[in-house]
Amino acid sequence: MASNIQIIDNYLHKDDFKRMQHWFYNECMWRFSSSPTYHEDAIEEVRKQGLGEDVDDDYQFTCQFWTTSQGIIMPNFQNVAPLIKKLSPAILLRVKSNLTPMRSRIIERPYHIDMDLPNLAQKTAVFNITTCDGYTRFEDGDIVPSVENRMIIFDGNMKHAGTTTTNEKARVVINVNYFP
Repeated sequence: MASNIQIIDNYLHKDDFKRMQHWFYNECMWRFSSSPTYHEDAIEEVRKQGLGEDVDDDYQFTCQFWTTSQGIIMPNFQNVAPLIKKLSPAILLRVKSNLTPMRSRIIERPYHIDMDLPNLAQKTAVFNITTCDGYTRFEDGDIVPSVENRMIIFDGNMKHAGTTTTNEKARVVINVNYFP
């Protein structure tokens, strides 16, 4: 594992995590997204690899909580507050959750950078709500399995990608972009 990838299991207190997990599974108002992370330049490359169906038939649901330009977007921001409080960012850039429905096989999404801010010391944190066979992968080949209550923190300019799951109804993560 690359030294600039930090993995912290049991990140939140069990009670805080269970409340958050319950809210995401039962109360969160998800929005449909027909193209999860396929940037135009990646679409053609995926098609060349014979995986066009991964682009054409891939989707997820998202819930945006915070952006720098708008501040709190979701009225239920308090549901992610324990996570943000523990991260203790100097500046919060974005808080967004992704729900990726179960598929018949693992689909690896293209590598991407959440917020393209070159030469700035931003961080990306991926917090897993679900334990499943999905994972977060990095361009250098490192793979971090999805384990509930696991936090992955890395340099915000590292290319990474998520996947679908085949053994749970959905893979749910929270992405936080911030300056430490």
